[in-house]
Amino acid sequence: MKDIKENYEPVSVPFLQELKDLKAQRKYIRLHYFNDFHEYISTAALIKEFISKPSGEFLELNTGEEVRLDKIVRLEGKPAPGYDIQDFTCDC
Repeated sequence: MKDIKENYEPVSVPFLQELKDLKAQRKYIRLHYFNDFHEYISTAALIKEFISKPSGEFLELNTGEEVRLDKIVRLEGKPAPGYDIQDFTCDC
């Protein structure tokens, strides 16, 4: 299992492209991620924007949430890079 780290780790180019494609499609996505309090969150939302900050790259969702890209655990039911499908399960 991937450790929850404070320092941003850039995501792979194919994963970033998948996020950009989903944003362009303007459809709701199912997203599982760790928030700033290390809570495991499950949500369905639209990707509104990509944001660059000194602390890393983020998605801004239509819900107002900002999700750091390297803290995404699952996207559309598939594990994100660095996370094994067996690491997390959720009946959300």
